[in-house]
Amino acid sequence: MILEVAVLNVRVGSEAAYEAAFEHASSIIAARPGYISHQLQRCIEIPNRYILLVRWESLEAHTVGFRGAPEYQEWKRLLHHFYEPLPTVEHYEPVVIAIYVAFIGLGAFVIVPARRPAVFVAYLAFLSLLLTAVCWAKGEPPGERWRKRDRS
Repeated sequence: MILEVAVLNVRVGSEAAYEAAFEHASSIIAARPGYISHQLQRCIEIPNRYILLVRWESLEAHTVGFRGAPEYQEWKRLLHHFYEPLPTVEHYEPVVIAIYVAFIGLGAFVIVPARRPAVFVAYLAFLSLLLTAVCWAKGEPPGERWRKRDRS
């Protein structure tokens, strides 16, 4: 799963019109393959600033599937004239490794490796297999992240 994050600065005074246009445009994005959910939130301190959070099944579902679709032109027509300046869009992924490390720490606290080293090693093996399975399920086989970096 990928989280698309866009900070949107809307021309001052056009907030209500933008929100109405966004309501209409929401059906366009929601109909795209790979779309999971979205939410638009308005900034309290800066009333003409919004943040758009969109969950996608993959990065390609957004960058290729949505932006490459003819419907994207309608999305742009409805919304882009409100932005000043055009927003920067970034993509985020869940941090699986942090959860893995947290479970190692929890296991060390509960199992106490000095008293039951074999149980702790089995626990570590189980967590490692689980991490590998999660990475495969996300479409990122072990080592894939580093191979991508080496190419750049």
